[in-house]
Amino acid sequence: MKPIRFLSILFYLLLVVNMQSETSVAAELAPHLFKSSFDNGMTVVVREMPGTRVATVQIWVKAGSVFEEPREAGITHFIEHMIFKGTEDKGPGELAGAIEGAGGRINAYTSYENTVYHATLSASHWEMALELLTESVLHSAFDPVELEREKKVVLEEVGMRNDRPNIKLFHELMATAYTTHPYRLPVIGSEETIKGYTREMVLNYIKKHYQPENFTVVVVGDVNGQEVISKVESLMGGLPKEERAQVSLPAEPEQVEPRIFTINAEIMQPQMAVAIPITQFDHPDTPVLDVIAQITGHGETSRLYRSLRDEKQLVYGIHASAFTPHDPGMFEITAVVDGDKMLPALEASLAELFRLKYFSVTEAELKRAKHSLESDFVFSMERVEGQARVLGSFQMMAGDPREDEYLEQIRSVSQEDIKRVAQTYFVTNGITAGFLVPSDSTFDPDKAMLTAAIEKAEEAAQLGDSEALLHDAYLSRTHRFKLENGITLLVREDSSVPTVGIRAVFPGGLRAETSSINGAFAYISDVL
Repeated sequence: MKPIRFLSILFYLLLVVNMQSETSVAAELAPHLFKSSFDNGMTVVVREMPGTRVATVQIWVKAGSVFEEPREAGITHFIEHMIFKGTEDKGPGELAGAIEGAGGRINAYTSYENTVYHATLSASHWEMALELLTESVLHSAFDPVELEREKKVVLEEVGMRNDRPNIKLFHELMATAYTTHPYRLPVIGSEETIKGYTREMVLNYIKKHYQPENFTVVVVGDVNGQEVISKVESLMGGLPKEERAQVSLPAEPEQVEPRIFTINAEIMQPQMAVAIPITQFDHPDTPVLDVIAQITGHGETSRLYRSLRDEKQLVYGIHASAFTPHDPGMFEITAVVDGDKMLPALEASLAELFRLKYFSVTEAELKRAKHSLESDFVFSMERVEGQARVLGSFQMMAGDPREDEYLEQIRSVSQEDIKRVAQTYFVTNGITAGFLVPSDSTFDPDKAMLTAAIEKAEEAAQLGDSEALLHDAYLSRTHRFKLENGITLLVREDSSVPTVGIRAVFPGGLRAETSSINGAFAYISDVL
């Protein structure tokens, strides 16, 4: 998520120091990328980045909210809060204090499937970070006094999240779109379940889910891969593996008819959300859906933004994303809507999606979307934390930390792929739509109104302009000209504003100055 981002986890198990006679040898999956698995089932992934002078250490645990029993709802996130509250040997705050004292930072987060504990600091202190995180995860004290104190903190967090309109809408969207799968439940839990947590419940959850086969340690930075793997093995390689039945989650049944809901709340501006069932993380159609989300709902050049905001003026902002977790996810559209135009906004947004089933996207759109996705992906890996997050996500979701295959799949997406995938998933009976409206609003559409809106959208998509005209409509509004004197002129059309803006840019500044003319460009800018 961007949607969307969370917290959580912790862990207990006796550290058995039965060191193996031989250190595990890592497989080099790519230059400077190593992976090793121990006999007890845990995995280590290391990316060497010589010269960076920093390192991040992350312990990923396959323990998220989807694995909770009903009475445990939110306990994974609660454990994440408790993990740094002291161990058998250290008091509350000492572990975090040691990391911060070395100039680093430490934190944790919980998602539907995983809990991640992470620390980033100078590469010279990576061993200390690994030792402290391991101690926290394996030997947390779960002091009863701290437990009761932290329950109050989490309850306050629940209250604050419930006061946020977009969170309220998202929770109801998931609860309506999913009828069976645990994705329908908030990661944070509820007031009722949080108040009922006991120390015994926490320890039972950890004993059940914090087994070595559920651990993946990811280290990225100026480190030696084999040294990291040896150190992890000395700390965690001797953890006993207990034979346990595989946890199986209930499969979400196929949606056979549209669903709709309306929430009244103390807000000024209505919001809309739409969800359509799609694939899971490791499905071959997932990269195509990511490209579709980029084309339809990312940025001011996207189809939904240009059509619904700029041209039809139905929304103030709109966004699309492909939520593809471990199990089948949702294609989602969210928008801030003009209060009098909510159903037209729904129709228009669905029509833009449905149009992909009947008309090919332009080559320019496709190229722009793929370049944008790849650049976003690269930018997310600028820091060691970002690289570790990507490696951990791919390892936990697909069993392979390498991200290059995903990028190759993005690059290979074709116009035909987009039409095929749109025809496969953007079906009328799979739509869930929701509205968040002011408390005094009487807007309350029923299923019949939703069905009518879907039918109108489908008809509009099929009876749209010819493919050639559609291509013209989705061409970039930014034009590039080269004038006879060598000047490059960029022009962007925007009929939604009554003014014109002009900016001239030319090489200069400190990079063009010498010691004899230092300050010249600052002077020129002042006198112009």
